[in-house]
Amino acid sequence: MGRTPFKENARAIVNGRTTGLIKLLIDEQNQVLGAHILGDRADDLITPIVLAMRNNLGVEQLASTTIQYPTLSESVRWASVRTTPGKG
Repeated sequence: MGRTPFKENARAIVNGRTTGLIKLLIDEQNQVLGAHILGDRADDLITPIVLAMRNNLGVEQLASTTIQYPTLSESVRWASVRTTPGKG
Protein backbone atom coordinates (compact mmCIF):
# COMPACT_ATOMS: atom_id res chain seq x y z
CA MET A 1 0.00 0.00 0.00
CA GLY A 2 1.15 3.50 -0.75
CA ARG A 3 -0.57 6.68 0.30
CA THR A 4 -0.25 10.34 -0.65
CA PRO A 5 -2.39 13.15 0.78
CA PHE A 6 -3.36 15.98 -1.57
CA LYS A 7 -1.99 18.49 0.94
CA GLU A 8 1.49 17.46 -0.31
CA ASN A 9 0.63 18.09 -3.98
CA ALA A 10 1.64 21.43 -5.53
CA ARG A 11 -1.37 21.64 -7.89
CA ALA A 12 -3.81 20.90 -5.06
CA ILE A 13 -2.16 23.62 -2.96
CA VAL A 14 -2.34 26.16 -5.80
CA ASN A 15 -5.99 25.25 -6.44
CA GLY A 16 -6.82 25.49 -2.72
CA ARG A 17 -8.23 21.91 -2.84
CA THR A 18 -5.97 19.97 -0.47
CA THR A 19 -8.60 17.73 1.11
CA GLY A 20 -8.20 14.16 -0.07
CA LEU A 21 -5.72 11.38 -0.74
CA ILE A 22 -4.70 8.54 -3.00
CA LYS A 23 -4.18 5.09 -1.51
CA LEU A 24 -2.66 2.61 -3.95
CA LEU A 25 -3.31 -1.09 -3.36
CA ILE A 26 -0.74 -3.69 -4.45
CA ASP A 27 -0.23 -7.43 -4.03
CA GLU A 28 2.77 -9.47 -2.84
CA GLN A 29 4.29 -9.35 -6.35
CA ASN A 30 4.00 -5.53 -6.46
CA GLN A 31 1.20 -5.63 -9.04
CA VAL A 32 -1.35 -2.82 -8.87
CA LEU A 33 -4.70 -4.13 -7.58
CA GLY A 34 -6.59 -0.85 -7.39
CA ALA A 35 -6.83 2.37 -5.44
CA HIS A 36 -8.91 4.51 -3.16
CA ILE A 37 -9.07 8.10 -4.37
CA LEU A 38 -10.84 10.61 -2.18
CA GLY A 39 -11.00 14.21 -3.28
CA ASP A 40 -11.07 16.56 -6.23
CA ARG A 41 -10.76 15.04 -9.74
CA ALA A 42 -10.84 11.41 -8.60
CA ASP A 43 -12.51 10.54 -11.91
CA ASP A 44 -9.41 11.71 -13.80
CA LEU A 45 -6.87 10.34 -11.35
CA ILE A 46 -8.08 6.74 -11.65
CA THR A 47 -6.97 6.55 -15.32
CA PRO A 48 -3.24 5.80 -14.80
CA ILE A 49 -4.15 3.20 -12.18
CA VAL A 50 -6.60 1.44 -14.51
CA LEU A 51 -3.97 1.46 -17.27
CA ALA A 52 -1.43 -0.11 -14.89
CA MET A 53 -3.93 -2.80 -13.89
CA ARG A 54 -5.04 -3.60 -17.47
CA ASN A 55 -1.45 -3.87 -18.68
CA ASN A 56 -0.12 -5.83 -15.70
CA LEU A 57 2.35 -3.13 -14.78
CA GLY A 58 4.17 -3.38 -11.51
CA VAL A 59 4.22 -0.57 -9.01
CA GLU A 60 7.87 0.11 -9.93
CA GLN A 61 6.83 0.93 -13.49
CA LEU A 62 4.11 3.26 -12.25
CA ALA A 63 6.61 4.90 -9.89
CA SER A 64 9.11 5.47 -12.71
CA THR A 65 6.56 7.13 -15.01
CA THR A 66 7.31 10.75 -15.83
CA ILE A 67 4.33 12.90 -14.88
CA GLN A 68 3.93 16.60 -15.63
CA TYR A 69 4.46 19.16 -12.87
CA PRO A 70 2.39 20.55 -11.28
CA THR A 71 -0.58 18.20 -11.71
CA LEU A 72 -2.77 16.19 -9.40
CA SER A 73 -1.59 13.09 -11.29
CA GLU A 74 1.73 13.42 -9.52
CA SER A 75 -0.03 12.07 -6.45
CA VAL A 76 -0.53 8.74 -8.24
CA ARG A 77 3.20 8.53 -8.86
CA TRP A 78 4.08 9.50 -5.30
CA ALA A 79 1.67 6.92 -3.90
CA SER A 80 3.41 4.28 -6.01
CA VAL A 81 6.85 5.44 -4.83
CA ARG A 82 5.67 5.06 -1.23
CA THR A 83 4.34 1.51 -1.52
CA THR A 84 5.01 -1.30 0.93
CA PRO A 85 4.70 -4.71 -0.74
CA GLY A 86 1.92 -6.91 0.62
CA LYS A 87 0.37 -4.15 2.72
CA GLY A 88 -2.45 -3.26 0.41
